[in-house]
Amino acid sequence: MDLVQDRALWCSYLLSFYGLLRKSSAVPKSKKFDVHKVLVRRNVIIDTQSNMLFLYLGYGKTNNFCTRDVVIPIPGNNDPALDPVRHLSALFSSVDVGPEAPAFSFSPGSFVSYATFTARLKSLLKKSGYDPDLYSGHSFRRGGASFLHTCGGTALMIQASGDWSSPGPEKYREHGSTAPRKGP
Repeated sequence: MDLVQDRALWCSYLLSFYGLLRKSSAVPKSKKFDVHKVLVRRNVIIDTQSNMLFLYLGYGKTNNFCTRDVVIPIPGNNDPALDPVRHLSALFSSVDVGPEAPAFSFSPGSFVSYATFTARLKSLLKKSGYDPDLYSGHSFRRGGASFLHTCGGTALMIQASGDWSSPGPEKYREHGSTAPRKGP
């Protein structure tokens, strides 16, 4: 992979983690995708003055009929490796695609897909000495919820941020905040 593809992948991981996104909301499953069901460029606002990202999701597992919009604010941070505002700004300025293109496009018509998202994660984990079978695309959502809790987020904040229709994140705390879990 080249640098732009790697940056797009990294951005998909950062936003999935900080935004508590389901993989199906973050990246398309195939070249044929519904722009209303996956994160596209027009639904990501980068506010460099306030060092924030805003993700607008009109569809999700708990919003199948697009009856409401979910806005997820994601603050930037001072860590050069982990700052989602920094990395997404760089990706968006280096890749010229239209507003209906997937958010994590690395050239016109090319983007991080469902399969790439998971396959590269497994490959990177294995290279880092971790058992890739203990992780999945859902690990970013789970890890982000645990991280938000560790930072002082309440159960209600986590539920709202992750668009859970029930107090689902509670199960993550019951099993240990960062313990890997096999499963989707």
